[in-house]
Amino acid sequence: MNKLENDFIQIDKDGTYYYGGNQKWWNSSNETMAKYGCGVIAICNLEILLDGKLRDMENDDLLDKRNIIKYSDYISIVNKSYKSKYSFGRRVPFDSLGLLPRTMKKGIESLFKKYRATCKVKWAPTLRKNKILSYIRCMLEDNIPIVASYYVFTKRNRLDFYIYDDIKKIMIKKDGCRSHYFNITGIVSVEEEKRNVDYFVISSWGKKYYVSIEYWVAKLSYFTNVLFVKY
Repeated sequence: MNKLENDFIQIDKDGTYYYGGNQKWWNSSNETMAKYGCGVIAICNLEILLDGKLRDMENDDLLDKRNIIKYSDYISIVNKSYKSKYSFGRRVPFDSLGLLPRTMKKGIESLFKKYRATCKVKWAPTLRKNKILSYIRCMLEDNIPIVASYYVFTKRNRLDFYIYDDIKKIMIKKDGCRSHYFNITGIVSVEEEKRNVDYFVISSWGKKYYVSIEYWVAKLSYFTNVLFVKY
């Protein structure tokens, strides 16, 4: 497996390590967040890493050198960010829309402003398939995870999530989505039926999955796109 993968956050919950956050951790405290908070999780995953980069990592006591953060710290950060920057529709049916892209953009811009750093932040920087892949590679090469979305109107077009079987060297379908935010953390190439197939490495629901790049790109739109960040 050939791969380009950046250093993503791991969350230490009682000795179990999660690959990014999981909105279901709010099941008992915030039903709206638990149901529709995938965008809040994805943007907070990105923000935690960016905050560490904008500060001096040598003096950072939140993330260790392996980008591990304690569960209690993670919950506290997300709750604070949700309340101050990333809240979304509190009335039916607006809550089901989740976090809006423009709210994500403003939140990240405010982080850079805090450190008096310049940045370029744009949701859906292009609808051109080759160009969007170049944006994604650019961010990964800069060690920045990407907030990405997938949205279609029918269950038939859902995006499949795979896990990789290291023994059999194959992808196995495990889950999927029809309307969801997640983080892209890498690109891998896997040989399948004597040809190389490219997958995004993603973080969703606290787990590492793989999704077909070809399939995701085929549904590219304003709603299936990425938040581009450059600084």
